[in-house]
Amino acid sequence: MEALNLLGIDPWSIFVYIINFGLILFVVWKFFTNPIIETLDKRKNQIENNISEADKLKHELMKQKERMNKEKEELKQSMESEMDALKKDLENKRKEAETDIEKKRNRMLEEVKKTIEEEKSSIKDSVKEEVLNMVKRMILHVVSNKISPEVIAGSVNEAWDMYKK
Repeated sequence: MEALNLLGIDPWSIFVYIINFGLILFVVWKFFTNPIIETLDKRKNQIENNISEADKLKHELMKQKERMNKEKEELKQSMESEMDALKKDLENKRKEAETDIEKKRNRMLEEVKKTIEEEKSSIKDSVKEEVLNMVKRMILHVVSNKISPEVIAGSVNEAWDMYKK
């Protein structure tokens, strides 16, 4: 121990330092380690709970995403079927409209043909009358009133009927 004294180290001081250090370790261990360990355990539990909650939320989000994808697919199929129905309905309406237009066109054509025939007949009758009158005047002028107008009219009518055939 004298060697320690020669170096300027007092063994009694070392003993007191060791006792003080032991007391400090005891106090720290007794009063500070348990609260620190408890705080660390609480923090660890909180982190584990947060991780498990995050996993639950992740799974819930995945389920919700799958459900939304299913709803999206169902909606898509529903819209496609509605679009097909609308296309068919539109095609049927188009066909009905075409049929209706064709009927109206045919009806109008028949009316036009009928009108044309009536006009044609009317024109023929008026031309016949004009020709008859002209022939009457010419023949009367040529014959100088020696043949009756009824005979000329009958003759022209017979000629006209022969011309028609």
